[in-house]
Amino acid sequence: MLALAKYFPSLPNLHRVFISLFLLFTISIPGLASVKTKIDSLEHLLFIANNDSTKVDFMNQIAYEAFKDGDLKLQQRALKYNSEAISLSREISYKKGLAEGLLQMGKFQISNQHDYSNATSNFYSAKTIYESINDSFGLSKCQMQLGLISYLLQYYQDAIKCFDEALKLYKHRDIQNAMSNYLIALSYIELNEYDNAHRFFNNAISIYESLMDPDNKKHGLIQCYTYLGKMNVRMGNIDEAFKCFDKVRSFPGYDSDVQTVGRLLSIEAGAYLKLNDIEKTISIGLQAHDLGEKYDDEITLTEADVHLSKAFELKGDYKKSFYFLQELKELNDSLFSSNSAQRVAETKSKFEYEKQLLIEKQQQEKLSVISQKEIEKQKIIRNSTFVVLSAAIIFLVFVYMQRRRLSIEKQRGENLLLNILPSKVAEELKTSGGMHAE
Repeated sequence: MLALAKYFPSLPNLHRVFISLFLLFTISIPGLASVKTKIDSLEHLLFIANNDSTKVDFMNQIAYEAFKDGDLKLQQRALKYNSEAISLSREISYKKGLAEGLLQMGKFQISNQHDYSNATSNFYSAKTIYESINDSFGLSKCQMQLGLISYLLQYYQDAIKCFDEALKLYKHRDIQNAMSNYLIALSYIELNEYDNAHRFFNNAISIYESLMDPDNKKHGLIQCYTYLGKMNVRMGNIDEAFKCFDKVRSFPGYDSDVQTVGRLLSIEAGAYLKLNDIEKTISIGLQAHDLGEKYDDEITLTEADVHLSKAFELKGDYKKSFYFLQELKELNDSLFSSNSAQRVAETKSKFEYEKQLLIEKQQQEKLSVISQKEIEKQKIIRNSTFVVLSAAIIFLVFVYMQRRRLSIEKQRGENLLLNILPSKVAEELKTSGGMHAE
């Protein structure tokens, strides 16, 4: 019999790529018309703005809104405004505007270009700026994006550290906090730490359910229950998995997103495979596979290929089993090649950032040593001055006391003369120091 392990000792987790799209621009899911209307309004405000920093803020907002949408023309507008915001921020030394611009550019590079190297560099640059202006929310956003890159490149422990730091920096129960919890849950799944994953899924679900925006709420909960279901399939908790799938299907309009439908079907096929329902696995797996092919969705294709190859193997149809294994291998090779290059680039960016931090630390330590020496020098001067002044004061006090003592002694002597001699004789002694014979 054919065995999956023979061909793929470690299957890739292609759903990571999809997750990046969900995580980066899932703040809202407006219609194209409403996005264009909002961007038009922001462009009008930009046109009448008379302050450069205000212009930067509006350009960053326009880029943010346009990046969220899949429309190619809007994406081009977003890039234009993003680049202009970064350039103008540097020109006027507007740190917060520059950090926001670099953050937006990094998001775009992950989502649309899969350029993790430049994205990492931009996130670290933004992080450095946010640190210099003590912006904890900005730092939290950078940490979350750096964690996402680590997750996509399968550095799950690093990803958890980044997401956890993002939660520590920003504790508000909003969509960013929900996404950080969700991402930590996904990372723990990849590490097979299901108890931790379940805990963070519950945190994310609780926060998503409290959101006021219905689109954010629905989209976030659909993702949570989809991958919570997948985790239960892995654990063999098939009843719990189907409860999660039913929960996803209970959301109105869930099937309007073909990617969501395709991925749900591909995961569900794995659940039926666990139940040894081969026909159901093949039926649902082929539906998922067709959607993946139609919409060029590698994530759905990969998940479906895994289950279909195994199902056809168990059925004895080795020709079809080999077909899906071969397709899976091609997808795996493509992703592995891409990830390997991105890992090298991302590691280089991390190294450059750590190198810069080390240089800055050494410079700071050098300045601290110089500053400490200057402090010691000033301390010596201060102490010396104090000693000299103290000695001078003591000397003056001593002189004053001596003069006072002599004055008292003199007065006492004069009084004594007046007591024992006639006043005329005493006066003559005082003035001439002797007596004249008469």
